[in-house]
Amino acid sequence: MKKLLLLVFTALSLTANAQLQVKLKSGTYEINSGAFLQLNEDAPTYGVAVWDHAVRAEDKEALAENGIELFHYLPENAFELRIPAGTEAGILKNAGVSAFTAWTPRMKLDGPLSIGDIPSWAILPGGKMAVQFLVTPEFASLPRFASQLQFLGERWYTASIAIADLEKLAKNKNVLFIQAIEEPGSIENDNSRASSRVAYMQQTGEFKGTNVVVGLGDDGDIGPHDDYKGRLTSLAGNSLGDHGDHVAGTIFGAGNIDPDGAGSATGATMIYYDYPQNLSNIDTHYSL
Repeated sequence: MKKLLLLVFTALSLTANAQLQVKLKSGTYEINSGAFLQLNEDAPTYGVAVWDHAVRAEDKEALAENGIELFHYLPENAFELRIPAGTEAGILKNAGVSAFTAWTPRMKLDGPLSIGDIPSWAILPGGKMAVQFLVTPEFASLPRFASQLQFLGERWYTASIAIADLEKLAKNKNVLFIQAIEEPGSIENDNSRASSRVAYMQQTGEFKGTNVVVGLGDDGDIGPHDDYKGRLTSLAGNSLGDHGDHVAGTIFGAGNIDPDGAGSATGATMIYYDYPQNLSNIDTHYSL
């Protein structure tokens, strides 16, 4: 009988201390089932709720009925929440939530930043870095240690901070996520053949688009260009930009001027239109 009771108590203990996992970019976090941490009495609480089962429509509805907002899904069986000020843990429990924690500073960091890996393009002179961060609707002003604030839209901002102040920014209750600024774009497209495995395919066979006609509609006339010579029929009006040239070159540029600039189908021909005439006139020009 004592052994049976011991097994029962052990099972109950394991259940009470069950670990629920939340997988974020900065790592995997374990939260004790039944824990409801850092609910704020005086301001909305932002954090993550975890269920011990797949989140159902009725679970979401139960939270919404109490003014609790759900945002992005997070693995496993978790959601970002905004909880009104003064909401008690019992309301979350009654709605089926198994555990909740407000965001901790480390949780708010992108993966590379969480391990001190700052990309070169985000490093600024004087031990500073350029960050991009998401804020709550309650966000009012940038902390004193940050500068050069710029609004990107949809509650996203960029700013310059000292690398040593990254943790300070993460501790700001109105900051929800921080990453380095996006890598600057590049005008080159000379890796398209390699990234789509075209270069490899053309080494092992005649996969060059010969006898294939490609239809493209874009921003007005393209060329003249040596990479299109003899393989282009243009039905477009005046050019309105260079996007069409870029796309056409990626598709069927011959690489006559620079082999590294060759497109994917170097043996194909092209019929080129203004957009959206390529959609409305396709039947008429099918026989060309």
